[in-house]
Amino acid sequence: MKWFKDDAFLQGSSILFVGSMIGNICNYLFQFFMARHLSSEDFGAMNSLLSLFMISGVPALSIMLISSKFVSNFKANGELEKIQSFRKKLFNPVAKFGAFIFFVLLLISPWVQWYLKLDSVIPVILVWVTLFFSFLLPVNLGALQGLQRFFPLGMARLLVGFLKLLFGAGFVLCGFALNGSIAGMVFSTITVIILTNYWLKALPQNQKEISDLGVGVNKIVSFGVPVVLNALGIMLLTNMDMVLVKHYFPVDVAGNYAKISVLGKTIFFLPGIIVMAMFPMASERFAQKKTGYRLLLKSMAAAFLLSGSGICIFWIFPHQMLVLLYGKSFTGADQLLIQFSLAMLFMSLINVSTTFSLAMEKKRFLAILFSAGIVLYILIHFFHSDLQTVIFMIIVTLTLCFTVLTCLTYNDMKGSCSG
Repeated sequence: MKWFKDDAFLQGSSILFVGSMIGNICNYLFQFFMARHLSSEDFGAMNSLLSLFMISGVPALSIMLISSKFVSNFKANGELEKIQSFRKKLFNPVAKFGAFIFFVLLLISPWVQWYLKLDSVIPVILVWVTLFFSFLLPVNLGALQGLQRFFPLGMARLLVGFLKLLFGAGFVLCGFALNGSIAGMVFSTITVIILTNYWLKALPQNQKEISDLGVGVNKIVSFGVPVVLNALGIMLLTNMDMVLVKHYFPVDVAGNYAKISVLGKTIFFLPGIIVMAMFPMASERFAQKKTGYRLLLKSMAAAFLLSGSGICIFWIFPHQMLVLLYGKSFTGADQLLIQFSLAMLFMSLINVSTTFSLAMEKKRFLAILFSAGIVLYILIHFFHSDLQTVIFMIIVTLTLCFTVLTCLTYNDMKGSCSG
C-alpha cells in the first residue's frame, strides 16, 4: 500500500483504468438495453449510425493527444498561465472545423438516409450534432490529461458512458425509439463538456495576449496525421461491415448482425490495455535505437491469450451468451458469433502491430491498412449472399492484412538498430 501511495503514475493509471472500465461497461449496458427495447430494425439502424459516427469522428481522436502534449509542456515549464490561452487558441479552430464538417455532412444526410434505408433523416442529423460536440470535448480531456488530473479525467470517461446510458434509456422509455437512443449521445457529450470546463476553470488566467504558444502547424501535423490515419484505418476495418450489411440486407437481418457484432467485438477490445502499456515502452526502445522485438512478441502473445480466452468462452457457450444478453427470442446465430469472434482475434493482433509501428515512427504500414479496407469493401460488395459469407470475407481480409503487416514489421526491425 505504501508503494501504491508513493507512485503517482500507478495511482493515476488505476483511476483512469477504473473510470474507463465503468464507462465501457455502461457502453455495453447501453447496447444491451437498446437490443431489448428497440425493434430489431431500429437496433440495426442505431449501430449502423454509430459505426458511421466512429468513422466520421476519427479526426477528433488526435485532438486530445495534441492538447495533452502541449499542456504537459506548459506544466513542466511552470507556465500554467498559458494553458487557458492555449485552450482558446485550440478551441476556436477546432470549433470552426467541426462546424464545417457538420454542414458538409448535413448536405449528404438525405443520401445517408437512403443508403441505410432509414424512415427518417432525423437520427442522421442527430449523429452529426453529436459529432460536432465530439470535436470540442477532446480539447478539455487533453488539458486534464496534460495536467495529470487523473481523477476528473477518469470521471469524465466514466460519465460519457453513464450519461449516454441514462439519457438514451430515458428517451427510449419515453417513446422516442431510434431518435432517443442517438439523442442520448448528444446530451451526454454536452454535459461532460460543461463539467470539464468547470473543472478547468480554476487555472490561472493570463492577462496578456500570447502570440506564440509553441504550437506550430508543422508540429501538429507531424504528431497528429499518422495517429489519425491509423485510427481511421482501424475504424474502417471494424465498422465498415456493419454499414454494408445494413445496406445490402433486410432490416431484420442487419439488426441480428448488429447484435453479433456488438458481442463479438469484445474480443477486439479485450487487449486494449496491452496496447496502452506497450506504446510508451516501444517508444523508449526506439529512442535507445533498439528494435523492441521481444516486446512485440510478448504483446502479441498476451493479446492472443486474452482474445483467445474470449473466443473459447464463445466457443463453449455461444447460445448461453446470446440468450443472456439479448433474450431467448434471439437464436440461431451461435456459429456466426464464433466465426465473427475469430475475425476480431486477427483485428486485435493488427491493432498491436500498427500501434507498435507508430511507436517506432514507421508509416509504411498505413498503406497496408487502407489497402485492407479497400479489399474488404470489394469482397463484401461482390460476395454477400448471406451473413456467413460476409464474415468469411472479413476473416480472409484480416488474416491477409495481419500476415503482410507481420512481414513488414520484421523487415523494418531488420533494418533498424538491434538491441
